Amino acid sequence: MIHLVCLALAAVVLALDPGLEIRALFLVPAVLWAPGIGWSRRLSRSESRLQLHLDAIWVSVVALVPSLLAVRAFGGGAWTLLAMSTVWAVLGTVLARGHYRALATSFAPRFGVMMSFVLVAGWAFTQRDVMLRPLDGWWHAEELESLSETPIDWEPGAGWTGSEPIGWEEVGAARLRDEKGDGGSLQIAGEGRMAFALRGPIGAQLTIGEETWTIESDPTVVEDEGPVPRYLDRGVVGAVVDVVEGDLPLVVTCDEPVDVYVFPSVDAPWEVDGEGELKLVHYYQLLNIVENQRWANEINASERNVTINQPPLWSWVLAAGSLLIDDDTPGANLLLVWVLVLVACSGVRLLEVVAPNAPLPAWILPGLAAVVHGKLMLDPGSSNFPDSLYAAAFVGGIAAIRQPGFLRFAGIALIAGLLRYPGTIALTCAAFVSWGVFRELPRQKLVATWSIVGIVAGAFAVAAMLSDTFAHWLEILWFETVPEHFDNNQEAPPIWKRPPEFYLSWLRYSGFSLLLALPGLSRGARYVLGSAFVYSLFLCTIDHFSSHYFLPGVALAAVAVGANAAPIGGPIVRHAAPVLAAAGSIWFVLNGAI
Repeated sequence: MIHLVCLALAAVVLALDPGLEIRALFLVPAVLWAPGIGWSRRLSRSESRLQLHLDAIWVSVVALVPSLLAVRAFGGGAWTLLAMSTVWAVLGTVLARGHYRALATSFAPRFGVMMSFVLVAGWAFTQRDVMLRPLDGWWHAEELESLSETPIDWEPGAGWTGSEPIGWEEVGAARLRDEKGDGGSLQIAGEGRMAFALRGPIGAQLTIGEETWTIESDPTVVEDEGPVPRYLDRGVVGAVVDVVEGDLPLVVTCDEPVDVYVFPSVDAPWEVDGEGELKLVHYYQLLNIVENQRWANEINASERNVTINQPPLWSWVLAAGSLLIDDDTPGANLLLVWVLVLVACSGVRLLEVVAPNAPLPAWILPGLAAVVHGKLMLDPGSSNFPDSLYAAAFVGGIAAIRQPGFLRFAGIALIAGLLRYPGTIALTCAAFVSWGVFRELPRQKLVATWSIVGIVAGAFAVAAMLSDTFAHWLEILWFETVPEHFDNNQEAPPIWKRPPEFYLSWLRYSGFSLLLALPGLSRGARYVLGSAFVYSLFLCTIDHFSSHYFLPGVALAAVAVGANAAPIGGPIVRHAAPVLAAAGSIWFVLNGAI
């Protein structure tokens, strides 16, 4: 009954309305775990307690969609969502009567789960300031590379409430506070090119000389592309200007207090980035971050039902995070912490399935891989992308192939496809890898999977035709599959030169532990590594290698190392491989660059 207690505590937390971290700690498991426990007990054929809880999470993800539909129909926000979660939990508990079994979990998997929670929580604590930075702290500006290499001397003039240096004083970066929203002046003691950034509400303006820059939610930066998503209700606009010695007025037009950032050298924007004030990000990366957040918020506002630029399921999960925690990137980041726990525990379960006798240090590796995963998502700002939950589904699907029954694999394979377009196909390939390694074709699983996928795809196609969006959907499918990935980077090397770069990046992100999964001493190691390799063929010729492409590979490499060490007889060598792999992961988290 612990899941019902979880729901009761969530109601207390929701009534008290505490800080974001407390909300995330109690509300996320109440909605994305507790509703599925009874259903999992009723439907699951697993003898693993860990698998029972993993199944409960996926059941809760499915139940989330009708729960959010109820929120849209009746209002009530987070309270209605929590009430619907309670309904699902109680109904599942009733259906599970008579199906409670004594489930066994050995010490090693329990240790792995515990370490997964400890490692992810510890990493999240160290990244707290980054995680709580809202979307208006991200920006992109053209021509920053043209700033003066030698800092231009300047001092704040009249009109500012306060001035605060940021980072290394020699680069000259500073934040000016403007409580009145009308600007002020600077005293310039040199000449060259300087940059300025205005951070405030949408519509705020910065005027320097005869030119004005406006914070827009959808600015047109490239004329051929038209307006692009940039911010929600607050944002940043950057200005690069030539300055000469003397007084420089910075005129601000805004009805509320704003901040103006001064960048007198080419290093200054990166110094401000390093200090966590404003995060410089690629033009299209910022677009993707904003789009994902908007799609989720539009689902809560009943303005959107599906996303066609990506499979639709993630937007609904992110919408729950927005509703329960925060509708800006802090909500997505705190939701990511729980998804990382799911990825880690899915890795532990996969190791339990393919190599239950793996040495004890091996059970730490899935948790460390999840921390690497977090770094790969948080540093470039991909924390609200669907790839993290997709990675969990992919790892869970590979484990499901090697377990009895077909319902779990069919359900996870469908969920994977609803998170990333190649998900179901990639897991189908993994099923054939299993056939090659274990000489057992999971025919029933594949038939069930593609039957369910065909029905769901057919329903989407009919809905698209009835809403006159079918042609547009096909166009998006083509664009997201080919031009987006093979005609996006005009500076990419020829296609035959890309795989080495891909596999070297994968090797580096794994802390070079991928080498320790070779030569596949056990069938479990060959299965996991083979599934990862086949999936890598989907990615290794793309014209750009975003860090989120590597997430399933990082998780599977960690499991493969443990499975590879399992059949080794000598205790020193048997433990050496996972210990070295752990050291490599820690090295990458502390020192690795993305």
